[in-house]
Amino acid sequence: MPASRGGGPPNLAGSLDTAGALGGGQPGRRPTGACGPQGRPAARRRAGDGFVPQIVGVLPHPPPLLRRHQMPIPPADSSTIFKEGTRYQWPNGDILRIELREAGALQLPTGNLVARDNSIGGLDPEDDTQAFAVKVMSGSYPVVLAIVNWEKSPHARQRVAAAKVMISQVEATSWEMALRPGQRIADLAPDSVYGFPVDSGQGCYLDASLLSFLQASQRDEVQLDAARDEVMENCHAELIDPKTGGNIILFDCGMGDGLYPTWIGRSAAGEIVCFATDLELLSHSLGTLPQV
Repeated sequence: MPASRGGGPPNLAGSLDTAGALGGGQPGRRPTGACGPQGRPAARRRAGDGFVPQIVGVLPHPPPLLRRHQMPIPPADSSTIFKEGTRYQWPNGDILRIELREAGALQLPTGNLVARDNSIGGLDPEDDTQAFAVKVMSGSYPVVLAIVNWEKSPHARQRVAAAKVMISQVEATSWEMALRPGQRIADLAPDSVYGFPVDSGQGCYLDASLLSFLQASQRDEVQLDAARDEVMENCHAELIDPKTGGNIILFDCGMGDGLYPTWIGRSAAGEIVCFATDLELLSHSLGTLPQV
């Protein structure tokens, strides 16, 4: 069942639309709708951003998992969003501070990564069962979360600004959108992205071989509900399949319900070093502040 989004960040809850996602052209502005016309260009730079892919093309009839998206921003590089202590200015004067936290080691026995809503309430379950087209070597990979703390509102609930599956410790020097089979960058309109839809305020990473376990957990609900409650408290949780020992890493989505793109980071040699999902919270900030 969808989890409550109570205990949100200061001056944010009142600006959420009925879907639970904040949109529109300016931070805190109520959008005309989750798919409204006030989107920002997909290719733009903000202070501290890393590589920004140039997305071009017009798609007359968007397929499933594609919609007009308010702020399709790639993940910042390691000097900003995934750096402990990075500070961002919030429009109401509050300051957001990044805390890095490892959510667990994700088992990828087939190397086929799936990112999706962890609840049965996903918007497009059929496409959500597809792994990304780019696979990695079988192995165990740490999942790192960039968690937001509110310096002037210490009792506000923490939120996850971005999540990352670390394939290597090598620095990413370029980024590309993670695609599922059949998706093409050339089909995207300038202000659109491919991403996984969230209708329960939470997402997860798992190997494609664990999809049957996730579906069983969704039908049983007891174990999944307990894990989702843990996400509400701690920003992340883990489900372990007793039959295979495989696991699913669940995490909070900073902006609640929405559509979240995942980006593949590559090294200078072209090797995959991470999969990073931008959960959009920092898209509404005014940028980074000097370190103190």
